[in-house]
Amino acid sequence: MPATFSKTALLNFTIALLITLCLELLSPRAIFGQNIVTLKFANTPAGISTRYIGAVEGNINFDIKDLQDLGINTYRIYGGMSRWEPEDDDGKYGWPEISQIKANPNIINWAHWDKIMTDPPSGSDYWWSGELGTVWEGNARTIFNTLKQANIRPVVSIRNVDSSWNPSWALQLNRPALRQIGMSGGNTFLLRFIG
Repeated sequence: MPATFSKTALLNFTIALLITLCLELLSPRAIFGQNIVTLKFANTPAGISTRYIGAVEGNINFDIKDLQDLGINTYRIYGGMSRWEPEDDDGKYGWPEISQIKANPNIINWAHWDKIMTDPPSGSDYWWSGELGTVWEGNARTIFNTLKQANIRPVVSIRNVDSSWNPSWALQLNRPALRQIGMSGGNTFLLRFIG
């Protein structure tokens, strides 16, 4: 079941966190501690943080308003082979090579990828997660375009196989050590959009 957070739930969580911090800071251990630290606040910056506040994709719904309401600017998506490449798009492991793609990007079967990103099974990019009518109806192209328009960076984790070892054709892509201990491998990419 996906996690959804209302403003009330977030407020309650924040209050509970503040109470916990106060109790910890006012405990005898904190008051009589030997390592006292002084914090100073100034109106000049002391450094730059990464400034990323992220969320992890659920498995039945996508609503950009939820992300915007929380101030999210990074969204992690688990895009496994079973989701976006249930059948092998080229039939040859390791082909095309990176040098071939750089020399000629059209060597990739873009029609295959356009179809799965635009016209997913059962009309939902979450087709793998539930029955039609219980999952968000839309495609990956919509998810990525909506994130781009909202200035939210997608971080995509590509899994060779899912926890049920699907698709079977992709098992060969797992490193042998992962196959032995029963883990599916994956890679994470920060997508940059062109256009």
